[in-house]
Amino acid sequence: MAKDYYKIPVLLGEKNFKDYIRFDVLTRQKKQKKPIRLFFAFYMAATLCFALQDTVEVAFVFGAIFVVAAVFIPTNFFRTLTNTINEQTKKMKLSPPREVYTIHLSSRSNGISYDYPEDKKIAGEYTWKDALGAWKTKTAIYLYVNDTQTLLIPMNNPNLDYDGIWTFIKSNLPG
Repeated sequence: MAKDYYKIPVLLGEKNFKDYIRFDVLTRQKKQKKPIRLFFAFYMAATLCFALQDTVEVAFVFGAIFVVAAVFIPTNFFRTLTNTINEQTKKMKLSPPREVYTIHLSSRSNGISYDYPEDKKIAGEYTWKDALGAWKTKTAIYLYVNDTQTLLIPMNNPNLDYDGIWTFIKSNLPG
């Protein structure tokens, strides 16, 4: 029989948080597309310049510049992303993993809420109709409750029914 309420204590560690940021930036937002497109554009420009180096005097120089740009742009993107992930993870102080909040899901229209372990009062409450969506990976469920907030549900508690939680979330989301 399906449940109509879930209480999910969220134990979050560095790996869970890093996985979430990578998922959000690379899978959901696909922010790597622009640097990769620029890589191919500069690579093609460099190839053209090297092909024309016998007929155009400065073609080799421009080709070399385009190669450097082709390598620098995506490398810089991924280096910056890695540094940002490490900085944000360090700020969160998630080593060792700790309980960061408890999520409460119910079938009510405003059935998404969470509280902090030390407060035990509702810290945030959201409606199902305003939720942006949910994604499930091998290790977590990400419930995007609005443009600026995501509730992470790492699948690291053997006592929870994550398939049931996922089915419940999907059945309550609009559309």
